[in-house]
Amino acid sequence: MSARRSPIEVMADRVMKCVRCGAPMGGCDCWVKITLRCPKCKRTMQVTKDATNPPNTAIVEAPCDKCDRGGDKPETSYYNAKGQQIYGDTGEPITPARPSPSRVLP
Repeated sequence: MSARRSPIEVMADRVMKCVRCGAPMGGCDCWVKITLRCPKCKRTMQVTKDATNPPNTAIVEAPCDKCDRGGDKPETSYYNAKGQQIYGDTGEPITPARPSPSRVLP
């Protein structure tokens, strides 16, 4: 026979679900946290991953409100959990360009 649950436990079970997908809390990745980092002053903050972030994003680097001087949209860089810069569309690591063997200087 199972133990009787208190009203607060029953209410918590109803409330503690993901409001995005309905999964039990912790049962989805809708609330994955990423780090926002300013490349100039190095301020950081933790935020919930956004649908516009590429897959595998762990760090988003963009000027903060204090360092952004306005004008055009600031350049945004994305990094995975290993600290490798990733493409903004695919989430794949950006590999450094290797010099072509025919272009190597003597």
